[in-house]
Amino acid sequence: MPVSFPKSSTDHHRLRLQVVAYIVGIYQSALGAEFEKLGQALKKFHDGSNTSLGELTVTHSKRLIPKFFIWLMNLPREGVKLETHLEVTQTENSEVWNRRIGTTRLITRQQLRNGKLVEQAGPMQMEFDLSESHGAMIFHSYRSRILGIALPDRIAPFIDASATPSEQGWDVLVEIQCPRYGTICCYQGEMRTT
Repeated sequence: MPVSFPKSSTDHHRLRLQVVAYIVGIYQSALGAEFEKLGQALKKFHDGSNTSLGELTVTHSKRLIPKFFIWLMNLPREGVKLETHLEVTQTENSEVWNRRIGTTRLITRQQLRNGKLVEQAGPMQMEFDLSESHGAMIFHSYRSRILGIALPDRIAPFIDASATPSEQGWDVLVEIQCPRYGTICCYQGEMRTT
């Protein structure tokens, strides 16, 4: 990792956070001590670059405006038990998530910003609070941006998601909603590390 010398105490703190996130991974950094409470398969998966396989069922809203967000976010097509591949590659200060859900490829970049998880999908950016509950990882987005501009809460899509330990991996539930239009897209199923 290239290192530049800090010019101020703020720069020094920012550099230190980037180094810590790189060494322990963004999820370990975001969750802190709660990371150790996660189920074994989740801890293993989030401990470096990794791949997983599974099947997800995807449903969509039939309304026009939610369909725009489905297109904009390149969300997966609808289907039952769609074959799913996930490959996560760690870079210097982020993770690239390369998903194939059925025939849809969705590539996002995740990184920490001010201790919060930020996920970039095309022109959309979501900011998340992460927490642990009974071994599961819980995601709640609290801000959505398009091209860097924050969307008003009444029309902004938000995501509530969980990854819950199962016998062979973890169960995934992702709900993408909009206060004004309801559920935009939902996908759920089981994933396992390969």
